[in-house]
Amino acid sequence: MKRMDHPIYIIIPARYASSRFPGKLLADLHGKPVLQWVYECAARTSSVQGVWVAAADEQIAEAVRAFGGRVFLSREEHQSGTDRCAEAAQALGLEEGIIINLQADEPFVRSRQIEQLVQALQGGAPIATLCYPLVETHLFRDPNCVKVVCDLQGYALYFSRAPIPHRREAAAQTTLSSAPAAGSSPAMPCKHLGIYGFRPGVLPRLAALPPTPLEELEKLEQLRWLQHGFRIQVLQSETDSLGIDTEEDLQRARAGSA
Repeated sequence: MKRMDHPIYIIIPARYASSRFPGKLLADLHGKPVLQWVYECAARTSSVQGVWVAAADEQIAEAVRAFGGRVFLSREEHQSGTDRCAEAAQALGLEEGIIINLQADEPFVRSRQIEQLVQALQGGAPIATLCYPLVETHLFRDPNCVKVVCDLQGYALYFSRAPIPHRREAAAQTTLSSAPAAGSSPAMPCKHLGIYGFRPGVLPRLAALPPTPLEELEKLEQLRWLQHGFRIQVLQSETDSLGIDTEEDLQRARAGSA
């Protein structure tokens, strides 16, 4: 059967407020706001037909207009970035395309990571996301670093802020240095990277789902999708991505290069 290709759109949900680091998306990173780095990467991706920021407030919208980006001013009350993306996709008439949801606080995202998701979605995955091998013990135990475990076909079994998978042997729990090489084992600890892709028609269905107990417990929206029976293909990225969750993260980003 011939593969059906769909138009590809990127939506970047963004809001000024943040419980841990208010205003982080407009913080300066090497002469540009954090959000601008994300937008420009999206715009450079060759297969993409359009990029929009779904802004929750006028401060974000003004910043996007200032650097020449396209912006949709969404309702403020959305509980998740996916809900904000769904509103923008419907209002902009993008629902017949593949939608990529880029996190606005991931300035080190790369076009090849976006293309990796596109290929999986064009191949039939309803939802796709990325992970990266996790070998640093402090991140493994950090609740701000979301972990994912998968089945043998690469579909998510569970996402958690807790250190998963748990190694029963006490010695193995003290270090991750003995973790197998990248891609060699589905039991290897993996960090979830904050980027999602959705096949046409999937995003509005997700936005209509009621919250679930696991989502509310862990504060992870993807657990709602799993509990409602949606499958999420998890692809291993060739590169990690540093999200800006705290001021310390911003300082680490400034010490590197976006």
